Amino acid sequence: MRRGKLTTRELIYVVSHRRPYLFSVRRNFETMVHIVKGNIGMGILTLPMAIRNSGLIFGCFALASIALICVYCMRMLVRSAHKVT
Repeated sequence: MRRGKLTTRELIYVVSHRRPYLFSVRRNFETMVHIVKGNIGMGILTLPMAIRNSGLIFGCFALASIALICVYCMRMLVRSAHKVT
């Protein structure tokens, strides 16, 4: 390595090889935050308007259907992650 500023690749290498437990925990936490933001964040903000526009009965049915699809997709992602590692 050269003196001065490190590139991103060099910094990741140094951090992951000196303290791999910290790097792994930080990466897992960041991943979990992104999943929560993506699945829950916008859903909470737009859910009342979506139910109002679609109607109470169809809105509840559609909400349950979409929730089942989301859970199924997240389980597929977790299974594929376990197969890869």
